[in-house]
Amino acid sequence: MSGLPLQLTRLIGRDREIEEVGRLLGSARLLTLTGAGGSGKTRLAAEVVSRRVSSFTHGAIWVELAPLSDPAFLPQQILIAFGAREDPSRTDADTLVQLLRDRSPLLVLDNCEHLVDACAALAERLLRSCPSAKILTTSREALGIAGEQAWLVPPLSLPELKAAPTAADAGRSDAVRLFIERAQAVLPSFALTDANAGAVTQICRRLDGIPLAIELAAARIKLLSPGQIAERLDDAFRLLTAGGRTALPRHRTLRETIDWSHALLTPGQQVLLRRLSVFVGGFSLEAAEAVCTGGEIGAGEVLDLLAALVEKSLVERQTPIEETRFRLLETVRQYGMERLAEAGESEELRRRHAGHFLDLAETAAPYLIGGAGILEWRSRIEQEIGNLRAVAEWSAEDPGRAEVALRLSYALHWFWLVRGFLKECRQRLTLALEHSERAPALLRGRALVAFAYTVLWQGDPEAGLAPAREGVALLRQSGDLYSFANAVMVLAAVVGLAGDPDASLSMFEEGLAISRPADWPLVTGPLLYWRGVVAQAKGDFALAHASFEEALQMARELDHSVGRAHSLVRLGRLAVVLGEAEEARHCLTAAVPTFLQLDDRWGMALVLEGLAAIAAAEGRPERAVRLLGGAASRREWVGALLSPAEREEQDRLLAGLRASLAEAVFTAEWEAGRAMSGDEISAYALEEEVKPAPAVATVEEKRPAPSLRVLTLGALEISLNGQIVEDSAWSSARAKELFLFFLCHPEGCTKEEAGLALWPESSAEQLRNTFHVTLHRLRKALDDTEWIVHDGNRYRMNAALPREFDVEEFERRTGAALKRLAAGQDGVAEMADALVLYRGDFLAGEAVGEWCVEIRERFKHLYLDGLLAYGDALMGRQRYAEAAEAFRRLLGHDEIHEGAGRRLMICLTRQGERSQALRLYKRLAEAVRRELDCEPEEETTDLYERLQNAEAV
Repeated sequence: MSGLPLQLTRLIGRDREIEEVGRLLGSARLLTLTGAGGSGKTRLAAEVVSRRVSSFTHGAIWVELAPLSDPAFLPQQILIAFGAREDPSRTDADTLVQLLRDRSPLLVLDNCEHLVDACAALAERLLRSCPSAKILTTSREALGIAGEQAWLVPPLSLPELKAAPTAADAGRSDAVRLFIERAQAVLPSFALTDANAGAVTQICRRLDGIPLAIELAAARIKLLSPGQIAERLDDAFRLLTAGGRTALPRHRTLRETIDWSHALLTPGQQVLLRRLSVFVGGFSLEAAEAVCTGGEIGAGEVLDLLAALVEKSLVERQTPIEETRFRLLETVRQYGMERLAEAGESEELRRRHAGHFLDLAETAAPYLIGGAGILEWRSRIEQEIGNLRAVAEWSAEDPGRAEVALRLSYALHWFWLVRGFLKECRQRLTLALEHSERAPALLRGRALVAFAYTVLWQGDPEAGLAPAREGVALLRQSGDLYSFANAVMVLAAVVGLAGDPDASLSMFEEGLAISRPADWPLVTGPLLYWRGVVAQAKGDFALAHASFEEALQMARELDHSVGRAHSLVRLGRLAVVLGEAEEARHCLTAAVPTFLQLDDRWGMALVLEGLAAIAAAEGRPERAVRLLGGAASRREWVGALLSPAEREEQDRLLAGLRASLAEAVFTAEWEAGRAMSGDEISAYALEEEVKPAPAVATVEEKRPAPSLRVLTLGALEISLNGQIVEDSAWSSARAKELFLFFLCHPEGCTKEEAGLALWPESSAEQLRNTFHVTLHRLRKALDDTEWIVHDGNRYRMNAALPREFDVEEFERRTGAALKRLAAGQDGVAEMADALVLYRGDFLAGEAVGEWCVEIRERFKHLYLDGLLAYGDALMGRQRYAEAAEAFRRLLGHDEIHEGAGRRLMICLTRQGERSQALRLYKRLAEAVRRELDCEPEEETTDLYERLQNAEAV
């Protein structure tokens, strides 16, 4: 089990609830525990999961969502909890589906209420795509999707209402037992007696049995008697409800309990509580002092005020690892944020919060690349990732904060890279750069270079060319030679790996001419390293060897462990190409301990791929396959793809290994390597007996890649080398469908996954034969066996061969245009060009299985979203005739889209066609009644009435 929250107190009561939730969890695929904040949803879920975890084949994964504010990062947050990482070739949601497709875990999403729409959409997709997965969520409201079982968490059992209850009477209640235990935590001498049982009963009943409310009241027992607490609660509720309190909803009861607890705080404690709400995911005493002091709170007062808030159960002290940390329960944090806004302090505290964590990020940045202190600083950044993400989101909200966004994203880019958050790194840098045209050249230039370096890691050097060139130009004019030399290194690397090694090597010399005389080893070392990589790709092995050797020597002199290990790996991989197996093995294995210590999975993948090539050359195919399986899983974890040249070389290696092994043996070794932990794979890499290696075979000449063009939006059209592939070339309709299925699943699929989509009724034996016959016909139709490759047990389109697939282009261009329009930029022409690509629904008229339904709906909805945004943009430019045409097209696909209908009515009216607008309403209303059996939305009806009254719209 992963991530289950540590419980520092025992659970009181809840036996009946635990049994009922456990029973529901056994039958429901999606179970949501609902209830007001503080009702005990998380505590109940944790107890049930801890007791039933053994019943799930792949365990339980707990994902805490309270610190997450951006729904876009929901899939990534879940991947992190699984210990998996993003894949740059697909979305995080796709990666998550792939991870869970063949597993039977329990996924627990805690505190979904602020992300309920995103949680609902993702849960629905996971349930549909991952038949064995189950999901348990906690939320103040149900997700509201098909198949969900919502269960309202009840309050704790309450004592009977008696005139004079005894301690024995009251003590049978779970609510009273909780009050006693929490009261004794702050006042060990407290005991329930016949004398105070009535007051305790009154407290628990007044608080409706809500656990958090009872805990807050019990925390007052150190200063007040039960009678005084009951009296003050009564006064608070009577004041807040302007009279006698009848049955209040539970969320009001909790709010009023926090109000009451807040009212009993000193002014200084109240100020600190609201200011602490700016922290996300916890905070240290040092951070609280830095951010929350000023005005009513002096620098030396925070510790005492914080201790008082902990004592009153409003702040939670977390179990210390290196230093004590604190957090506000999410319900209390939200309350504090409201109070902060009421006090007019939100902007100032967010600014202070940003300043503190920006300082932390910039202080940590030099240590995150490598060298002494990397583990300590990386751990500290990981601990504060919730706060750092909050600052990143705050800085991206306002163009006036562009400098903060640039500084933060640049400072953190090495952390994101080495920890495998490549997509987040790219996204944060993209957002930071969007409004930075007027930012200082140094800040924008650094961020552009960091972006280029990120896409280089993602295996997409061409995407880094323009940003790197602009970054170099800006840093040249900034006068910061250190940053300029580093930028030259990045530009040279992306130019070289994008296909121009001669220009690249010239740039490396320019960078070295600056860094060597200045004695900047942390710039010179990477310049030499990447010069070696480009030189080796070009075939200049002498220059490559000299570059790697010098980089290694510099890293040793600096005691820079990361630089030393990566230089050794490159020397080892070069030795593999030169046929020097013993030297290669020595260099590669020497890097393993460092990569293991730093959890550097990209570096480890480089080692394993080099050792696999040696093993294959030595005639040990099983070992080679297992090592490659281990390398593949580590590349996926980090999200670092092979370059096209590396992919082609590895495909040839895998093809040779597959030819020498039975399919079952190949698959078993591949999966065994993928499943190995870091310790296991490093032991396997280091302990294998060393054997002499024959010379490495010469790499065969690269054959010209064929050109493939596939149009699926509307009438299907497939062209190969400029010629239409006729239906007769496919031999069977299933061969064409299998081809389309592979195209739509670029991450690859197993034979069983393809069989479930295309031949759901076939037995395993029938599927084996049918699949391979169909695959043979598919390859024959394409006149090339290399279009479909087989990695492990997965089949996929060969990413190294160029192709044009219209849905990929449509999705990319429409998404970019939507983003520009949403940001208030001019994207009308871009959207018009993108929408032209949608010639009709995906695979319209083709006889294909149900697997395409979800894909068809996804692109249709994207098209409709694009039309709506396009029409809105045209309306904003008063181009009403063109806007009306866009809305008509939308209504042609979805006749009950009231938003489009209202917009079209407005456009028609502004063109002087009010009568047409009135007729349109009647058609729209009739369609809504027919399809939905309800009346049009109030906004639509109001618009109709205004048009009838000849009012302006």
